[in-house]
Amino acid sequence: MKSIAFFDFDGTITTQDSYKLFLLHCFGWKAVLGKATKILPILFSYAFKFCDNETAKQSITSTFFKGMTEEKFDDLCKSFVEQKLESIVRPNAIEKIKWHQSLGHKVYIVSASFTKYLKLFADKYDIQVLGTELEVVDGKLTGWFASRNCWGPEKIERINKAVPDLDTYDDIYGYGDSKGDKIMLEICTHQGYRVF
Repeated sequence: MKSIAFFDFDGTITTQDSYKLFLLHCFGWKAVLGKATKILPILFSYAFKFCDNETAKQSITSTFFKGMTEEKFDDLCKSFVEQKLESIVRPNAIEKIKWHQSLGHKVYIVSASFTKYLKLFADKYDIQVLGTELEVVDGKLTGWFASRNCWGPEKIERINKAVPDLDTYDDIYGYGDSKGDKIMLEICTHQGYRVF
């Protein structure tokens, strides 16, 4: 029998949103609050559902990371994973990942968070990553996504590209915690919603 498992990251493997923690790690509270004032209209629009998740996140990402060198971004991702990320990881989620692996199941993280730091985390546990990529031109971040934000319907698109033979799997496990994960869970034969 072939089995595969898809895990959301933020709020599922972790106890909180890693993107917010990453911004604080990169810039500190003072700079984050200062820059946030520039995008208050977008933040309010998202809070009151006048703009979607991808539009809001793209605006925030551009405001904070546009012009940063790829080398500096890579260093920040590395220090974030080493110093902060493990502190918000749920031990029981890691136990479930290891359980799947012990049975020979393929395991993927499918997340809207940045692939750069997700992969550094996932490599420690031998997990595949489908995340949001950032565009780099001439060694600098443009502030734009190089891929669609891996949230909601985009999660299905990524899964289908990464696992084109998904229909040949006998058991498909899915774990998530938000409305952005529900469409992913719908394709799973075993659905774990807020189980950790």
